Amino acid sequence: MKTSIKILFIFFTLIVSNNTFSQKKERIKISGYVKDSLNKPIKDCVIFIDDVKQKKKTNKKGFYNLKLNKVPQKITFYSSNHGLTEINYPGKRIINVKFKKMGIKEETKYSKLFKVEKENKNRFRFNDIYSYLRGQVAGVRVLPDNTIIVRGVTSLKGSNQPLFVLNKLAITLEGLEYINPKDIKSVKVIKGSEATMWGVRGSAGVIMITTY
Repeated sequence: MKTSIKILFIFFTLIVSNNTFSQKKERIKISGYVKDSLNKPIKDCVIFIDDVKQKKKTNKKGFYNLKLNKVPQKITFYSSNHGLTEINYPGKRIINVKFKKMGIKEETKYSKLFKVEKENKNRFRFNDIYSYLRGQVAGVRVLPDNTIIVRGVTSLKGSNQPLFVLNKLAITLEGLEYINPKDIKSVKVIKGSEATMWGVRGSAGVIMITTY
């Protein structure tokens, strides 16, 4: 009796181990080409998996290659020059994407994706990033305690702090304090549905800063 129980225990352990190994080993691979309406490759196209931005972008041939830990539901492709397109994951290994040609209405829509502030030639008179944002960036409210809020935005996650992006890289609030106003080339404010390209992190708005 004890021998039978021992054999069953070993058998059960092997099954669990094999299942665990298979789950760890299994990864979803997706690759393909992203092209515009003229069938030309789109370089540096940003890819989101279920609203989560991926580190990899398309190369100069428009090719991308992703390895995912789980099956995605939605794949989003974004290009600053061609707009945004979403597809439901079709369960295929190779997924090629072709952007449609944008009409006048769509061009207007995507041109408003980023609210670009003109270069501030008087930036040298600001002592810190907070005074710069307070005095020069429309759509941003800086409270007396230096709390920064994007006007007209209510976060779904309960936080009113926007996402800060410096030269295309997300930074913390602490990192924001090290930015010298004299080095700022431009500031862009994203909010509303347009900020969904940044996922949950952009639910309170996104402030993009570019330096020289």
